[in-house]
Amino acid sequence: MKNKQWSAREILRKYHDGLSTSEVAHLLNHDTRSTYKLLRRMPDAYIDRWRKAPRGQYDAIWRVVIPPASCPHPTRDRAANDSYIPTTVWIEIRRNNA
Repeated sequence: MKNKQWSAREILRKYHDGLSTSEVAHLLNHDTRSTYKLLRRMPDAYIDRWRKAPRGQYDAIWRVVIPPASCPHPTRDRAANDSYIPTTVWIEIRRNNA
């Protein structure tokens, strides 16, 4: 699946204005449904806008985030030196049994 994600990512990076699911599927030579599932699983893909399609429907126009070069990946050493440690706060939810 990673190879298909990489191919979809490269296609969406070439088209800066974004592509619909069917356009990505056509360029990948895949069916539309599997391409939609593929795009939904990609953490860097998002729907940028909606384009009016035939028959009054709308097509989602997908794009990918291109991380800047100055955005380093966090390391364990850096996380260990940070003074902020996230904590989980549990909130009790009470329900009425009426």
